[in-house]
Amino acid sequence: MGSGNWNNNGASPSNICAWSKVFLSWSNPVMLSSPLSILLPNSAQNNTLYRVNTPHANEYFLLENRQFVGFDIGLPGTGLAIWHVNTSKTTTSHIDDNDVNADESLKGVDLEEADGNLDLDSNTNRGDDGDLFPGSSCNLSFGDNTTPNSRTYSPVVNTNKQIENIIESGNNIRFDFMGYNPISGPSLICTSATFTITNPPDGATVSWDESSNLTEDPQNPGTLTANGSGEGWVEATLSTGCGDITLPRNEVWVGTPNHDNISITGDDWVVPKNSIFMATAFEEMYIDDYQWDLPYGFNITMGQGTYTIRFNAPSGFGSDYYGLQLHNTCGTSGRNYMMYEAPFKSVLIVSPNPTNGETTVSIEPEVTQDESLKSASTQPTLDENTVWDMEVYDSMQSLKLKKQKLKGKSTRINTQSWKEDVYMVRVQYNGEILTGKLVVKR
Repeated sequence: MGSGNWNNNGASPSNICAWSKVFLSWSNPVMLSSPLSILLPNSAQNNTLYRVNTPHANEYFLLENRQFVGFDIGLPGTGLAIWHVNTSKTTTSHIDDNDVNADESLKGVDLEEADGNLDLDSNTNRGDDGDLFPGSSCNLSFGDNTTPNSRTYSPVVNTNKQIENIIESGNNIRFDFMGYNPISGPSLICTSATFTITNPPDGATVSWDESSNLTEDPQNPGTLTANGSGEGWVEATLSTGCGDITLPRNEVWVGTPNHDNISITGDDWVVPKNSIFMATAFEEMYIDDYQWDLPYGFNITMGQGTYTIRFNAPSGFGSDYYGLQLHNTCGTSGRNYMMYEAPFKSVLIVSPNPTNGETTVSIEPEVTQDESLKSASTQPTLDENTVWDMEVYDSMQSLKLKKQKLKGKSTRINTQSWKEDVYMVRVQYNGEILTGKLVVKR
């Protein structure tokens, strides 16, 4: 049974525990179920309790802050009291039989002793300064893999609701629930930004650390100035009587987007038209807008979503560079360029035509009016190594001549023995079928 009524030889009987307050309907605990940073006042002057459920409907934890305040002045220690409640043992019949905690392995209301010594279970004492968190053992965490732990009774399962960074702050208790990151500040830093800690503990020293592209203002701790761009981070450490606590790191982006972090891919490097090209960038870049930088004569026919386009290569276009430029609140990135190649739209030229002797069949890239404005060094040229086939038919569609595996851009035809007629020249070149007329006159 409890013995708090005999604290200080009965001069200062302690307040009743959190479970007793709930059982008597003196308090209605606040349910904790999502990540949060908590500043819990002492229970002698406040009626704030927290409840954490487990996967078992009949088990939960109650959290309260006990300090040397009021009638709690005679407690053996201060800190966060974590009570493991098993309602199957707190029924009226068990209370009447006074056996709520008779089974040490399956109690109805069990104080999770922060120091893990189990002095209350072994009747070594009736409480000491290591029982509450962080206590004399400086135990800053309570979870499924700590000692003591938040796993349930049989069947044993994890609760998956970690309580950590438990700090005594004056008469308050500060802790983080379910991995909550108490560092507040922007995720994008253009020039400077200030970071703070949610529910900072009184009396604890806060020091800041940051990535190399950020600089802390020595006169204003937590205020950082950008000195570069790219991925960055901000971290805070609390120095307490129980040592240093490093809070979860905040990942940030510093400055304008970095074009080196852009990856561009496409359907293929050699495609004639309607080509889909996509660019991806790290999400940490915090991109607000983007702009494609396309070669002269390219035409965007349809946007396919963020950083994605479908475009047509202009006729006669050979190879050039295209790229993507990114924008965010801080400014504009450089461009990341990639090479694009497209086969030419070719034409068949027969000269001289008409002929009565030898003539030349040539494949030439079609040059548009826009292309004709380019300098000679940038105008399209043919690949001399491309293999092509040629067939010539007379007006009766009879095969007159066939040449295969030709290279270069032209071949000669001797028509001296051919009769006067209009012939059709058919060339298969680089996936294209090119046709032209050859007139033989005598």
